[in-house]
Amino acid sequence: MRESKGQSSSSYAVRMFLASGRRRSLPGLYRGDAHPAPDFDEQFQRVVNWWELSTDPAARVRPSKQFRDRLTPAVLGLALVFVPVLVVAAVVLVILAPH
Repeated sequence: MRESKGQSSSSYAVRMFLASGRRRSLPGLYRGDAHPAPDFDEQFQRVVNWWELSTDPAARVRPSKQFRDRLTPAVLGLALVFVPVLVVAAVVLVILAPH
């Protein structure tokens, strides 16, 4: 399930990952502020149950991590701390370098 957050709302879409590595959203399984779906969780669980009963665990495909999957809040926090420190250090070195 993929959650997408907007300015003041969230939406949820069920996605499947194909053996080729492509990702596809299942159009009938969507919940958002404009499209409330009271049985979304039940329908999502139904798909998961069907998938688990229909596939051998060894045949199930795990998608490879993409850049957006690696971009966690911790990684963003580190980038937001270290990038400005490196920029300030570079500016200080340029200013204090002997001419």
